[in-house]
Parts: sequence; C-alpha cells; structure tokens
Amino acid sequence: MTSLTPQVSATLDLSSCEQEPIRTPGSIQPHGFVLALDPDGRVVQASDNLPRHLGKPPRRYWAARWRTPSA
Repeated sequence: MTSLTPQVSATLDLSSCEQEPIRTPGSIQPHGFVLALDPDGRVVQASDNLPRHLGKPPRRYWAARWRTPSA
C-alpha cells in the first residue's frame, strides 16, 4: 500500500524561496484556506474563505487552540 503522508526532510532548504514567482499576490488558492497560529497553537489570523471549508466564519476560530496529532 502506498502512503499518502508526505515525507519531510530533516533539512529544509529555503534559500530559493524569494525566487519563486507569485502568480496572484494577496490571494489564496480556492481549494484551501489559511490559519496563522501563535506558538501556543492559538488562531491569530484566518482567511476569509474559511467558511467554504469549515462551515463557520473566521471569527469563530479566533483564539481557538489547534493541536496536531501526536506522532
């Protein structure tokens, strides 16, 4: 069986990121949304298209704490 979990390298080279073209500045792909979390995992920003994916307005998630599954 093939795993759908992406493999993450222990070393990540971000040196060429500034060279990547931005197709539409200020936009988010329609098939996703953005959440910005503080170091404690609390939502501090959310994209306006969040309701399309999670069914509730962005303000509903402000200060909510998101946790990642334990490895």
